[in-house]
Amino acid sequence: MKKVLSITIANVLLLFGLQAFAGEKDKRFVVDENGNLQVVDKEALIGDVVIPSTWGDYTVTTIQEYGAFSECNNMTSVTFPNTLTSITNVIFSNCANLEWISIPESLTQFGGYGNPACWDGCPKLTTISVAEGNPNYASVDGVLYNRDISTIIQCPMGKIGNITFPSTLKTVASSSFSFSKLSEINIPEGVTTIEASAFYGCSENTTIRIPKSVSNLSTENGGVFNNCSAKLVFAEGNENLIDGVFYSSDENGNPTLLVWCSPEKEGALVMPNTVTTIGEQAFRDCSKITSVTLSDNLVYSASVVSVVDDLENLESVLASDNCQNYKVIDNVLYKYNKKKNTIAGPIWVSPTIETYVVPEGISSITLFNFRKCFDLKEIILHENVTKWSGRDLQSIEKITVSEGNSTFSSEEGVLFNKEKNAIIYYPSAKSNTEYTITSEIDSIGNYAFLQCSSLKTLFVLATNPPKTSENSFDNYKFTVVVPDESLALYKSDPIWSNFNLKSEKETSITSISNATAVTIVNGQILVNGEAPAFVVTVSGQKIANANLKAGVYFVVAEGETVKVVVR
Repeated sequence: MKKVLSITIANVLLLFGLQAFAGEKDKRFVVDENGNLQVVDKEALIGDVVIPSTWGDYTVTTIQEYGAFSECNNMTSVTFPNTLTSITNVIFSNCANLEWISIPESLTQFGGYGNPACWDGCPKLTTISVAEGNPNYASVDGVLYNRDISTIIQCPMGKIGNITFPSTLKTVASSSFSFSKLSEINIPEGVTTIEASAFYGCSENTTIRIPKSVSNLSTENGGVFNNCSAKLVFAEGNENLIDGVFYSSDENGNPTLLVWCSPEKEGALVMPNTVTTIGEQAFRDCSKITSVTLSDNLVYSASVVSVVDDLENLESVLASDNCQNYKVIDNVLYKYNKKKNTIAGPIWVSPTIETYVVPEGISSITLFNFRKCFDLKEIILHENVTKWSGRDLQSIEKITVSEGNSTFSSEEGVLFNKEKNAIIYYPSAKSNTEYTITSEIDSIGNYAFLQCSSLKTLFVLATNPPKTSENSFDNYKFTVVVPDESLALYKSDPIWSNFNLKSEKETSITSISNATAVTIVNGQILVNGEAPAFVVTVSGQKIANANLKAGVYFVVAEGETVKVVVR
């Protein structure tokens, strides 16, 4: 008898701990004078939790704190009081064992940050119950809807198998099936709208069936199928699905918004000329498309840039002469103003292009635009290009600049300013193992020497160390040979001192056996007063021994090879 009595008393104490009487202050919570409830002891929320309607002299009316019940892993259900009117945030996040939420008649607003619900990451949640008298919400089989059951707001992520939807359903709300474990989501005929991220986090184990009545798929915030790997099946007869691509249409039935493309679509995609817009992530995971023909009326937007990024195997983009906002020149896509006949960009460059000739009208080059052009070897700048920016492009071997350009110049494929006293860009894929920075160079630009895998030695002929920045080089593995009298200056420089520095005396041969002298007269190398027929550059190229520019050369005389520095 004593044993039974002790169990009964324990149960009473447990109930008392779970539901404070009116007027008392439940120590698990704090409520302010505005009726806003906060959780102060999450560890004490165990099992079936009943939120008090009053706390001292205050009535509980709101819960505002983000994650107020987050990671309350000992809690299995929550019942809200009939005094609560609003929850303005996601309050249940990562509650590992939460199975049931009971919404009272009084609660007319909940959710936040674009999520119409108040929970996130509750894998065992199977039931959302709503009191019958609630004016805004309803529950069918544990699934949350609006009052007239025309919009599904949340299918609890703990639901498994599949569910039956009411015939009154018209709209699938944002995030309503986030991380759903359902094996099939059969959206019923009669639904016309599916909002952004409705199926966020659904895995490949889920099949989503879209009826022919659906005419509006949202493109906001990543679109309907944002972060969704589920298998999609569109019902036959859906007039908005054309050749594997879903379009939203205008009142006349003309497709105007490209919403989604099937990942199974391959080869060419031709947009109807009535299309004006491409939705966010419309081509997500569409790796089989190799060609896109743009609509003549497609407006310019950043989403088009993201489209070409998503299509990883895209080989060509086509636009007719009637296209208002885009132009394709030599398989390069540009922003275009047809009325003014001006171009800007490029937006996309074919990954198969080997030589890019900057067209007239383009004055600025950004290497980022060529980031997927792994075969690109040469960029040719016309005389009106005035801006160059960006980092390494590991396939580039040569930059060529028109002689009439007043901003840039080039020599041996290296980009300089017009005066040739500053190096702007040394192509990453140049095969030279050695390169000479002449005495005229007084500065080296940002990102000038990046990913230069072949380059091993720099001969720097400037007496004073050229100005550099921390971004001029991406490593300090080069051996840098400098004038003997300047070695101390280079060793004291914050950038140059990081290299393996050597003086000319340590690396250059100035005489050979049986030779009394190596001299340089009027740009010609003489050995013992006689001129070898040719010299060899550091890259191994034979050139005439006349009018030599500043640099490092090799001559062969009397059976030996001599390195000569011409200043």
